[in-house]
Order: sequence, then structure tokens, then C-alpha cells
Amino acid sequence: MTVASLIAAQEAADARYDLYGTIHRALRMAEMSFLARIGALDAADDAAVAAAMAELRRLLVLGRFHLTDENDFIHTALEERLPGASAGLADDHEDHERSFVELEAFVEAIEAAEGSARRSAIRALYHRYATFIAHDFEHMLEEETVILPMLHRLFTDAELADIEHRIVASIPPEVMTDALRLMFPAVDPVVRIEMLSGMRAVMPAEVFTGLVEGVVKPVLTDAEWRRVDAGLGLAA
Repeated sequence: MTVASLIAAQEAADARYDLYGTIHRALRMAEMSFLARIGALDAADDAAVAAAMAELRRLLVLGRFHLTDENDFIHTALEERLPGASAGLADDHEDHERSFVELEAFVEAIEAAEGSARRSAIRALYHRYATFIAHDFEHMLEEETVILPMLHRLFTDAELADIEHRIVASIPPEVMTDALRLMFPAVDPVVRIEMLSGMRAVMPAEVFTGLVEGVVKPVLTDAEWRRVDAGLGLAA
């Protein structure tokens, strides 16, 4: 495909409801950041190692919720409209789950290791995690460039929005908070403003203020927050 055709395809997709873009940008940023973190991790620094392993556990929790929600809501809806359409995605998700189990075993091995053995375990995790995110990036790209256009053909934007709302409602508050902390720095200002505008419309004022002060502002730079603040008119 030419550059012009790729841009045109993206413009067409941008005009429709996007189930994948925000969470996928968050996952990509988090996964790349964590890979860099463990690549530079000091195996002799007990606190740094413990913090990194705790972060990986959090990412695995988010990853599992993401897979489960896609299976239960998106794939189920897709199968109702086009039987067999999600078969390849299901295979990828099963592979992801096997990776999650193996990555958890790495965490346990690193936490139990000492000295040079811990450094070797961390380096082995670095390679395994690199392999995992390489496959995950391919999987997410397929969802965005192959599955999303299919969803656009089969569902209205209102139906896709309803699917996403049901996904959001199924996620425990503490997991959603972790997801939002990843999402806001990973998306562009337009998406940040759209997300917060939607939340402000349905949340009590005090809850929305707590979200902004406790979750959103801490993960954005001053310049990024000023852009959002101006777009929302919060300072007015």
C-alpha cells in the first residue's frame, strides 16, 4: 500500500468509533517503558528490583483483564455477526496467557535469586519480555488494521460504544485506575480532552475532581496539563 492509501485508511477509521486505540497506546507505552526499565535494572539494588517486579505484576493484571474483556465482549459480539471471525485472535490470546504464566514464573525466580544469579535471571526476563511485546505489538496492529475495519462494517458506532461501556463497567475500580494512569500520558491532547469530557458528563463533580487531581495531573507534564485544562475550560 502507498503512504497516501495508508493515510486515507486511517482517516476513514478515525471517523468511526475506535475500541482499540486508547488502550493499545497505553499498553505499548507501558510495555516499552518496562522493557527499558529492566534492561537498565541494577540487580544489586533490592528496592529497585522489588519495585520493577511489582510493576510487572501490575502490567500482567492489566493484560489479563484486557484479554478477558476482548474475549467476553468484543469477540463474542463479533462471532454473533460473523462466525469464525475471531478464531485467530483467540489463538493469539491463548498464547498471551501462556506468556503471562511464564512471566510470573520469572518474577518469582528473580525475587528468590541473589547475586549473579539474580542478574542472569533479569537478563533472561529482558529477552523473554522483548519476545512477548514483539508478538503483542503484531497482535494489536492486526486488531487495529484488520479487525477494527471489520467491526466498522458489522456494527454501528452506537453498538461499538455500548460494547466499550460494558467493558468499562466490568473492570474493578482499582484496575481501571491503573489503566487510566497508563492511558492519559499515552494519548494525544484531543483524546485526553474527549476522555475527560465524557467522564465529567457522567461523574459527580467531586468524583471528577478527585480523578483529575489524583490520577490525571500526576501523570502529565505541566505543559500537557495546561493543554487539557484549556480544552476543558476547567480554569474558567
